Amino acid sequence: MTPFFSGQNISCIRSGNNVFSSKDFSLNKGELLFVTGPNGSGKSSFLQILSGLSTSNQGHLHWNGLKIKTPSQNHFQRLHYLGHDRALKDDLTPFETLCFWSNMPASMISDTLELFGLNNHKYRPIKCLSHGQKQRLTLARLHLSEKPLWILDEPTTGLDEPSFHTFVNALNIHLQKGGLAVIATHAPFQVPFPTQVISMTGTIGKTL
Repeated sequence: MTPFFSGQNISCIRSGNNVFSSKDFSLNKGELLFVTGPNGSGKSSFLQILSGLSTSNQGHLHWNGLKIKTPSQNHFQRLHYLGHDRALKDDLTPFETLCFWSNMPASMISDTLELFGLNNHKYRPIKCLSHGQKQRLTLARLHLSEKPLWILDEPTTGLDEPSFHTFVNALNIHLQKGGLAVIATHAPFQVPFPTQVISMTGTIGKTL
């Protein structure tokens, strides 16, 4: 069976330095890929290549059997990318932010803010929120996303335990619906779906 999202021989060279090379992966619907490795090993660069924000020095990406040309607006429209820069506008409120990013009704947006513990702050400017609250807002935005592919760079950083479990539940729902996810993290966690781990300092392998 042809993988739904795959990459072969993905490599990255920056300023003449080999960041990583010859990374392969393949994902089908409902599957998760963790990307691990120490700081500076190329996790973020790998995710940027997978999202089409930068190009691989070698190799190719495929979506549903078709080669992805980068940059590709079609590819970017099918994914939700969450990088280190959360792309939040300081003068907007959490409620305004989710209204801007989503076509969902106001009642669903309010429910989502409550789910992520932000209902009491939904009309406060984002610049007044703590780091953890801003992180929860980016995950609330993700929760409302209808894109089939999630590419997330350290999404659980700064989350308390309840917020972490809320995120994992949202991820499980996404995978259950046939979505795909690629997550860079220092600490992979368990989900009840097919999962792979690719180390930026080693090789790819299956996890239980």
